[in-house]
Amino acid sequence: MKGDDPESLMAVCALMNSSTFNSLVALQLARTELAQSFEVGLLQQTPVPPLTRSSTASLSTLFHRAWFLKRNLDTITQTSHAFILPALLQVQGATLSQRAQAWAATIATTEQELTKIQAEIDALAFDLYGISPEEVGANNPLSAAATADSPPSDIEEEDEDDTTESADLPSLVYGLIEYALGVALGRFD
Repeated sequence: MKGDDPESLMAVCALMNSSTFNSLVALQLARTELAQSFEVGLLQQTPVPPLTRSSTASLSTLFHRAWFLKRNLDTITQTSHAFILPALLQVQGATLSQRAQAWAATIATTEQELTKIQAEIDALAFDLYGISPEEVGANNPLSAAATADSPPSDIEEEDEDDTTESADLPSLVYGLIEYALGVALGRFD
């Protein structure tokens, strides 16, 4: 079918993860709390702007990069299909605390890049929908995304919580012990 090529699908997925699209869905729901019901009809009614070749290429590249970064973070989760090794074995360091610091630095760098990608996707979505930052208003979280200088505040809070939680030395050591036990019992190939 037309529009089913991978680049177009990634571009639409990136657009659907923009703050502009999320605001349009929330507007249809007439509420913005977390317990939203996303039904097929609701998403089908949400307007999607026509995508040019350049916007499709840009959005799909950003989407693929964000997916790759999130997948790399998932390589430490033992129940994930992307699991490779525990975090402490994926970074260099002479001691466990050095390795934990290296992992924390990796997470911080990745989260900063993901925030930058989200801001770029939001800026592209604003352009595609024909919305200027002045039209959004200063009190709207979308105005921060429109400038591409600062991410929406809810993304910043989530990223900081993830970094603190994932870089906690006891939990990283626990993951290493779980992995060692799993290897001893033949859980991993």
